[in-house]
Amino acid sequence: MDHCGAAGYNAAVMAAQAMSTPGVAQRRLLLLVGALTLLAFALRLVNLDSFSFWTDEGLTPLRSSYSISQILTNRIYIQEAISLDTHPPLYYLLIHATRRLWGETDFAYRYPSLLAGVLLVPLLYQFGRRLGGVRAGVLTAVFTAVNPLQVYYGNEARMYTLLVLLGAAASYVLWRALTGADLRRSLFLYVLLAGSAFYTHYTAVFLIAAQALFWIWLLWQQGYKRLILGLGFLALLLAIPVVPYTLPRLFTGAEANYFVVPPATMISDVWRFFSLGLSVNYKETLVTGILVLTAVLSFIGLWAAHTWLKRSFLLVYLLAVVFGLMAGSLLKPMYQGVRHIMLGSPALLLLLGMGADYLLGRRLQPDHNARWLWRAATFVLLLTPLVGSLYALDNLYRDPQFGKDDLRALVAYVERRAGDRDVVLYNNAVLLPLHDHYQQRSDLPATALPVYPYMADGVEEQLADLAVQYDRIWFVTDPPADGRDADYRVAGWLAENLQDIDNQSFPARTTVVSSIGYRSATAAAPELPPGSTSLNLTWPGLPALRGVLPSFARPATGTTLWLDLFWEGQPAPPAGSTLRLSLQGEGDQPWAYYEQAFSDNFAHWPVAGLLRESYKLPLPPGTPPGTYTLLAEPADPAGHNVGAAQAVTDIILAPATPLHGRPAVSFANGITLHDIEWGDDDVRPGHNLPLALLWQATAEGSAAWPDARYELQVLGPGGTLLRSQGGQPGGSDLAHMPANTAVREATAIYFPPDTVPGNYRLQWQMNQADQPVGARSGWLPWDRAQVVYGTVDVTPWPLETALPAGLTPTGAQFGEAISLAGYTLAATPQGIELELVWQAADVPAESYVAFVHVVDPATGMIISQADRVPLDGLRPTTGWRKEEVLVDRYSLALPDDIAGEPYRINVGLYNPDDGQRLPVTVDGVAQPDNQLALVTGSFP
Repeated sequence: MDHCGAAGYNAAVMAAQAMSTPGVAQRRLLLLVGALTLLAFALRLVNLDSFSFWTDEGLTPLRSSYSISQILTNRIYIQEAISLDTHPPLYYLLIHATRRLWGETDFAYRYPSLLAGVLLVPLLYQFGRRLGGVRAGVLTAVFTAVNPLQVYYGNEARMYTLLVLLGAAASYVLWRALTGADLRRSLFLYVLLAGSAFYTHYTAVFLIAAQALFWIWLLWQQGYKRLILGLGFLALLLAIPVVPYTLPRLFTGAEANYFVVPPATMISDVWRFFSLGLSVNYKETLVTGILVLTAVLSFIGLWAAHTWLKRSFLLVYLLAVVFGLMAGSLLKPMYQGVRHIMLGSPALLLLLGMGADYLLGRRLQPDHNARWLWRAATFVLLLTPLVGSLYALDNLYRDPQFGKDDLRALVAYVERRAGDRDVVLYNNAVLLPLHDHYQQRSDLPATALPVYPYMADGVEEQLADLAVQYDRIWFVTDPPADGRDADYRVAGWLAENLQDIDNQSFPARTTVVSSIGYRSATAAAPELPPGSTSLNLTWPGLPALRGVLPSFARPATGTTLWLDLFWEGQPAPPAGSTLRLSLQGEGDQPWAYYEQAFSDNFAHWPVAGLLRESYKLPLPPGTPPGTYTLLAEPADPAGHNVGAAQAVTDIILAPATPLHGRPAVSFANGITLHDIEWGDDDVRPGHNLPLALLWQATAEGSAAWPDARYELQVLGPGGTLLRSQGGQPGGSDLAHMPANTAVREATAIYFPPDTVPGNYRLQWQMNQADQPVGARSGWLPWDRAQVVYGTVDVTPWPLETALPAGLTPTGAQFGEAISLAGYTLAATPQGIELELVWQAADVPAESYVAFVHVVDPATGMIISQADRVPLDGLRPTTGWRKEEVLVDRYSLALPDDIAGEPYRINVGLYNPDDGQRLPVTVDGVAQPDNQLALVTGSFP
């Protein structure tokens, strides 16, 4: 070993020795483990509520909502059936308590899993320290903090990370007992922890049964032979309560979504999923390489264990559940993915930590010929778990294909579009608890067909009843996994008997997350039905609009307005035509706009009678209540308007549906800025960025604080203030709205032309009686006078350096930094269209105003003029870049009867502060009055 290598090794050994002694080094070690624990917390927190609940997670809010006695029965209620849950009750008892403390959001339901995953880090540090020393413990903690599998299930409202934590704690207690800890105390703790793991998930029985062999050996060695029988009896007593739920399942057929998995696949899943989780493509070459190297490192860790006791202990911990499920699968398929075997995942992390520790501590002789090869191999093997974790976590955070089934988006989509007399129909009744969890509209019923747990026989009559009772059926297509509608009878009847009016799919991994909207009303109508309003609206080349039938309450309370329009048979509209519906408020202000196909029936447009077509108009969240005019405006297949927009009917909107979920900013006076809808992703200097602010207030906020005013500050890089604006939240509407009413405020942020491109932050403050009130953003538990929420990217204008073709060159130079490369001109008796093409030789030091004067050559009198910052005020000269080319357009109106008169156009630049013009030269010759006589001619 060379001098540097020896010094580095000795330093590592000394650090490890220092860490094992009390004092400053020990405190530093605790700080290191604490930092790794915080890292684990951050990695699990960042994505905690980004994904929707998937099917199984929907059962967590359902079962945890029951009373404690009901939870203990393992029963769950879906439609007309009482079903037995396949999981024991401990996790649901925990959630039954935490939901009362933290609420019922996705974040709150998943937070116990996050905490269990975070606590695993210090536990496995201590476990690794006991197995291989301080350094092995630290390395195990590092691998645990960033492990993709642990992060993934730390973001799930299920029992798996709690199971892993309890299993790791029980295994640690067992190892302590095997290495000399107090036997009776260890045995008591093990029974408590292992029993808790068993009542969290039944797969714990395989690990407990395998580890019981170590206890039997240990107790036999210590002379506690009778205690072995007592423990067996105690285990039987602990298992008796679950026997009625577990034994009958062993002798039934394969359950939904379970199938036979080859043992080799189950073994490979241990290294695949325990290492990289569920967010990589295992067919990629890079992933295969990472898995091979990770397996090598784990086997090095097994080699480094040295004793048969330690090796057998780790192997049993790693593989007991896998082999148990293999054995159980001889009766029926039991394996359905990594979550069923991840109880053993800490064993792999321990092996990796011990393997890394072995490599770091391996001494080589100074004359060892392979020392550089050894160091390179060591470096690669040590980095492999970290590189793999980084790759998998990057996929998890950023790649949508690794997200969960987005049922949250599906429910929100349907609720936004469903009318007042609609129903949501699930093909799979197991998704109903998820719908209940995400449902915001109490006026929108949801059901499932076939009714659980029955088969789809006779479902057609039930569907016909729904079609009569409701205007539209929103069908969620995921079929029952248990085959109760194997022939797709529900989907077939809907497609055959009703008209498809909406179809949308959402990201999914385990189910089919899509909805199809069906219209129940018939398309042909001999005359206007009762309740409709007669109309006589015509557009060129289109059938006349003879009537309208709104299918929403008055006043409207939904988030989407549905209405049926009745068109005359002839002339038929051209295929591809569209109809634009818009909602116009006071002062002709547009509030909602939606364009859709003119008809779903272009090919079969009737010759006579009326055709009934259904249309929708989604309302933006927070649309203020009041009376609006609904306008219709057809467009041809090319998108051009066919005549003007015409009023169809008046619509009265009730106060908007309250907004739910986490608000963007909460103010102490009861007002929340619930969300910001951006008009664009970025903005350029000189432009407005449209925003829609969604406000909501509690009863106190809406009634008692009419004088509240908000202030929005736009902060540039370094916290510099760009501008400040504000007003009354929600305009004048919020103070007069009922409690929890959402109000939409349309506004914009103006970025002056001289705004420096970069990232700008939005800082919010609420004032009450001219005094700031507290504000809180996100999950921060404290108030501040000002909070930052939202960022805007101000992007530079595209840099153009090529001159356009067809220019008339000038050879004119304005000062040292600006030249006029050329121009184009079109003059008529009505006006002049002029394009000046500027070019920057350097960045101008001042902001200049350009002037264009059309003058009488004889008198010098100005006929028409334009003085402004170049490019309609959008491009101050201080923002020009070296070699940049800018096309500056001017339209100058002229007096009447000017044809044949002579004119001259003068161009120049001046400083607006003092009026001084930039000197102008042409081919080095100074021009009179510091202006360029661009062209002289006569008006045509």
